[in-house]
Amino acid sequence: MVLALRQHLHYKKKQFSDGVLKLAKKIETLKNKNMIPDFQTIMLPLMRILEDKQEHSLQELHTKICDKFNLSEEERNELVPSAVQTKIYNRVVWALTYLRKAKLIESPRRIIKLNSYE
Repeated sequence: MVLALRQHLHYKKKQFSDGVLKLAKKIETLKNKNMIPDFQTIMLPLMRILEDKQEHSLQELHTKICDKFNLSEEERNELVPSAVQTKIYNRVVWALTYLRKAKLIESPRRIIKLNSYE
């Protein structure tokens, strides 16, 4: 009886430690996946890039944002679930969309620049 109880406790202890290891791996994976900033986080750096009052292409802004956040090649190439575009490109586009709707930027001829209120 005591032997069976010890075996059962050993089994439960192993289950618990395996569960903790799985949880730690999951947390580490989630940390790695969250290295790509959300579109709200991208807005201020975009505005700072556009402060020079020059026109910038979407590709140029995308590259500068990737560099600003020190994204790895893997993160730069991570696709959205629909696999149509990369996550970071998608988030840059959404950030630009909201800045445009707030009339903080304008984009004539597919070129983006800061709106001037002078």
